[in-house]
Amino acid sequence: MIGRYWVGCIAIVAGLWLGAPSAAQAGSLVDLGYPDGLTLNGPNAAKTVYFPLGANANGATLTLRFVASGALSPHSSLTVLANGVPLTTVLDSAAAGPVTLTIPPRFTKGQFLQLGFVADQSVDDQDVCYDNNNPAVWTEIDPATQVQPNYDGAQGVGAVWQSLGAPLTIAMPAKPMAGDIETALVLSTALVERGIAPFLGGAADNASIVINPAASSLSVIKSAQGAMQLQVPNAQAARALVAMAPALRVLPVSAATAALAPAPAPGDTAVSFGRLGLEPGVMSVTREADMALPLPFAAIPAGRHAHGLVLYGHGDAVPPGETEVVSVEVGGNVVWSEAFQGAISLDGQHVELPEKFIESGAPVNLHIVRINEDQRCGKFAPLKFSLQDNSALLLSPENAAPRRFAAFNVLAGGTVPVLTDLPPASLLPAVPLLAELLGAAHANPVAITMGGTGNAPQVPFILVSHQAGAVVSVAPLPQPTGSITLPLPNQDATGVLPEVGQFSVLQLVSSGVGASAVPGLWLSPGPAASLAQAALPGDGNVALYDGSSGPATFVTLLHDAVFTTQPTSLTDTLLRHWNAELLAVAWLLLTVLVVIIFVRRRSVK
Repeated sequence: MIGRYWVGCIAIVAGLWLGAPSAAQAGSLVDLGYPDGLTLNGPNAAKTVYFPLGANANGATLTLRFVASGALSPHSSLTVLANGVPLTTVLDSAAAGPVTLTIPPRFTKGQFLQLGFVADQSVDDQDVCYDNNNPAVWTEIDPATQVQPNYDGAQGVGAVWQSLGAPLTIAMPAKPMAGDIETALVLSTALVERGIAPFLGGAADNASIVINPAASSLSVIKSAQGAMQLQVPNAQAARALVAMAPALRVLPVSAATAALAPAPAPGDTAVSFGRLGLEPGVMSVTREADMALPLPFAAIPAGRHAHGLVLYGHGDAVPPGETEVVSVEVGGNVVWSEAFQGAISLDGQHVELPEKFIESGAPVNLHIVRINEDQRCGKFAPLKFSLQDNSALLLSPENAAPRRFAAFNVLAGGTVPVLTDLPPASLLPAVPLLAELLGAAHANPVAITMGGTGNAPQVPFILVSHQAGAVVSVAPLPQPTGSITLPLPNQDATGVLPEVGQFSVLQLVSSGVGASAVPGLWLSPGPAASLAQAALPGDGNVALYDGSSGPATFVTLLHDAVFTTQPTSLTDTLLRHWNAELLAVAWLLLTVLVVIIFVRRRSVK
């Protein structure tokens, strides 16, 4: 009754409150996850960003701040485009102060406003063919550049969620339960993947999101300061907010919920870039060019492991006397290369990805270099190369076996289990770090679930506990409490750290052994202060958090520290748990036996 009454009150007064500003709205490049702004350089000198829009946006105002290299000529300029349409071109001489631009309403009818920044950069007006691929040629879009939409009418829960920006606080109940922690983790992971690191705790009046298990629905409420807040009752509502925000843009109250849909069993041996969400790639090659292949290993179905590429792509013909060398690099190491004279044609080119690089999370790049190019002009005529989205990732029927934190990914189509045996109060300080880890692993926030430690997981997982239990089979540190020993093969040393109780320990582990093993992360939380900095670990498989800065990360002997929990018999269990009691019983029986023997001997006499 209390929950329904509260929702009813919200529904009545929401119309009076929805005109208030959001507590933290995504309006600047910082809010979008660009704390350093945008740098325009190289042969293309263009960047595109997407600003979220709430419901009923009616135009917007762009406040542009930028600075250009002092080496550029006075006629260099910056062009701003909205949804691909040029709005204005500003000479670099205008960079001394902010430039205010009005964005017409026709560009703000969708869920996002696409803004493009294209720089026309030259050093010498007479050098009409100047090579733009020069470190002295750059234009910097300041991170304070912001968009302020104009809104007419109400903002629903979906619109408020989409418009949230940094800084952002999530208010928790005074005594959070396990369900509240799960709700916070779903929301925090989704925000981290948008470039927003939320703070958990603090007064509800200062929060952008309030987790209130007493409520029965998602709703927009008004804080004491007059700002709009999102009220989220549970994890099912949080998942709906993440997955269905566009459908909730004008609803101030919604009982929507969402859950992960069951995934079909994997059967493919290859998955195309298009199915992985990668659009066709195009690059312009002057002297050389790189195309990053951000292979979403998190989109690979469970029970599959990437081991190679099949590439389809075509490029312009090079001038006579020139050669183009196309290479695939993994972590800066060339794993395939071929020289072309004439036009580049990749027609199902097979490239094997070395296991040792994939296990370490090394980035994959397509690299093209032009050799013996015509240098009569300082600016080389660019050649276009296109990588088609029917290029594919080859899969083998086994789970991945990462050896570094960077290579850990969750898998597509299934749950992302966060397993724990700790009380909610102990979990709360760990939520920001868990959200960062899940975001870096490309977890679908809707798929995140919390559970116990009684059973071994079948998919990549995160364990939050002080003991391996039935979950972990292989770990660098089987006992991450008390005093730990760190075997450091890269330094030919073994370190002993008695004060590990002052740290939170994160390690890359696995559940099960052999072909059935699945990777996981094991966090053993220390004091709350040790988790003050929710920073991702560095290159290694063990990280120690002390709260002062980023964690100390080490490469240790992961696969030489194997321990497997064996099933115990009833006898073993009794002996382990009732050792003292059984000893007392044994002494009592022995005493009774001695007394009986003594009495019988007296009787015989």
